Amino acid sequence: MRVSYQGIKGSFSYRACSEYFPGGYYQGYRGFQDALNAVENGDVDFAMIPVENSTSGRVMEVYNLLPESGLFIVGEHMVPIHHCLMIPHKAFRGAPPENMTTKDIVAWKESDLSAEEVAAALSSIREVRSHPQALSQCRKFMADNLPRASAKEYYDTAGAARAIANSMSPDIAAIASEDAADLYNMTILQKNIEDVDMNTTRFLVLARESLAAGAISGPAISSILFETAHKPGALFRVLNVFERHNIDMTKLETYMAGPARPNPTFYVDVGANMTDPAMKPVLDEFAGHTAAMRIMGCYPASNLRGHGNPFLPVAA
Repeated sequence: MRVSYQGIKGSFSYRACSEYFPGGYYQGYRGFQDALNAVENGDVDFAMIPVENSTSGRVMEVYNLLPESGLFIVGEHMVPIHHCLMIPHKAFRGAPPENMTTKDIVAWKESDLSAEEVAAALSSIREVRSHPQALSQCRKFMADNLPRASAKEYYDTAGAARAIANSMSPDIAAIASEDAADLYNMTILQKNIEDVDMNTTRFLVLARESLAAGAISGPAISSILFETAHKPGALFRVLNVFERHNIDMTKLETYMAGPARPNPTFYVDVGANMTDPAMKPVLDEFAGHTAAMRIMGCYPASNLRGHGNPFLPVAA
């Protein structure tokens, strides 16, 4: 499978691709729009896009792009997110001592840092680069451990690590994955620096066509975009349909009304397969209370929902 994602190898999006589509071909893009365009243009088969995180909330840019993309959601995947603070290896330890064998050089590079080395490195950092979501997820760590360092946003976590990997400056650090540190020869100062232990990102898999009716055999999620009239109780009447039919609503987002969306517009996830023929009366009733609606996708619920993480409930 050909899969687009935002970022480069070593990013969490790359990990999501490799976990969901093992053995696939993964093409990274600088922006979310570029990754979605690659699917629309037929350059790839799917896009793997992050939509929300248990610590920092929704990825607003993605939610704004989804309604305009014309793509369908065909899957979801959850990735536990563990961030590392890292600096360029060259800046930290310089060149290896002379007359070392290759084996000794590898051992020297991978040897654990002493507490004194970590303290010295932390005290020298004046700037930390990473994706805005990663910086947000590590805000408390930075305030407690790097009070004099400024945060600089970068388009990708792994990209931030790669960009400074050859630097000799010890005052610039990056926040990225352990995979990125290994790939780009970075020295990890501290692992698991995310502020919340069960930090998890939900990714959506998007394609040009929706899943065929009957393709889902287990628990399902349906994502629906809908508009309501500017009338009191309009939203209540729409959502009350789910309550009366015992359908669990797992997510609700709102879009600001404006020239692009003059009516109140909402995005909802429900624990049901709305393409199931048995759901047609429910869907007809739901549509009757909306000004407009579009099913953005019906897809299998991830088996990683729940399991002690209240971020996403188990689909019915």
